[in-house]
Amino acid sequence: SGIWSTTAVDSLAALKSLKMRTYDSTGTELFARLCSAASVVSYADLTPKLESGAITAVLSSGDGGAGRQLWKFLPHFSEIVYAVPLSFGTVSLTAWNALDASTQAAVLKAGEATTAQQWQAMTGRVEANFKRMRENGVTIDVKPPAEVMSAMRDAAAKTLADWRTAAGPEAAGILDQFLKETR
Repeated sequence: SGIWSTTAVDSLAALKSLKMRTYDSTGTELFARLCSAASVVSYADLTPKLESGAITAVLSSGDGGAGRQLWKFLPHFSEIVYAVPLSFGTVSLTAWNALDASTQAAVLKAGEATTAQQWQAMTGRVEANFKRMRENGVTIDVKPPAEVMSAMRDAAAKTLADWRTAAGPEAAGILDQFLKETR
């Protein structure tokens, strides 16, 4: 995931100049600390705002932006690993315990098959999206400047602290492990 923008996000000043479209209140809260403006804007309302310059950057994945052809307005993409979308299948413990052993086994098998299929579908997807983006004139920065990434981490500290409190120690431990492995 990253920032699609009209200009390269090659400095803290460039980041601060952006008028960012986000997709939720968390992103708006975070980027309001970093950019000249940040707001939730639906994709239905986005094109006129891009055309007028009211929005100069969009927080989205390469996949989402490529699917919406954001390169028509935003020729730069900075990969910031803002979000790591995952999908989960869940069932209540009461419902699970009501299933007989063979049905539980069948559900587990179906879940494992779906997991394998989804990971297989993801293989090469980022590279394919980057290829498509480059073919459409997008300049991709896979390693934004340290000062930009540091400012984002600093701005995210309050949001992460609030989330840790709300999510509890087990979830906070998972986040800490992820951050340890990705930084």
